[in-house]
Amino acid sequence: MYGMTMAAVLPADIAQEPYTFLLGGSNASTVDEIQSKVGGVFDAVTMRAVNEDDMSSFVMVGYIHDEGLILDLPFNATASTLFGRELRGDVVIVSGTNPDTHEYDGENHDLPMNFYEYIVHVMHKSARESVAVSRMLASAVSLGLMGGVITQEEFEYLQKYAELRGQTDVSGTLDSMPERWVSLVTKCVAYAIEQTEKDGE
Repeated sequence: MYGMTMAAVLPADIAQEPYTFLLGGSNASTVDEIQSKVGGVFDAVTMRAVNEDDMSSFVMVGYIHDEGLILDLPFNATASTLFGRELRGDVVIVSGTNPDTHEYDGENHDLPMNFYEYIVHVMHKSARESVAVSRMLASAVSLGLMGGVITQEEFEYLQKYAELRGQTDVSGTLDSMPERWVSLVTKCVAYAIEQTEKDGE
């Protein structure tokens, strides 16, 4: 790792925008810098991405807290969507592909700026919308339980299945949810809307 590398942080707090920083731009070692961003000892996850400037592919490296799941750090919707797996806590991303050799060499390289812009303007925005929908559905389901629209058993089914899906599919889509799940949630949402309209009268 030589000099400074353009890196980005994907905060776990969905209300915070991703931001760039120069890795190697302080007096601390790059290991210390990454640890300070992710909150402790880190591990790496990788994925292949595309640089739309020249349509070349590169390996994106995500540095994550090594015990994020064990410590129950906050779910990182943007990073989880990006890497296609459940990730917890703040995540630092860089390119792992050498721009001269076009090979993954285990070093940190500049994150392509257009890919960072895509993360901010498309992926983060989509993840934020998915989280908002998830929170709205969770509120509707809780209200449905309190209002007697669903039973405790149905509530636990909805909760358990949603948690299971969150561990295996972080895309936030409802397209492939079971018919029973969709039906129960639809009942709860209809009830929540009805209650909101009554409150507004």
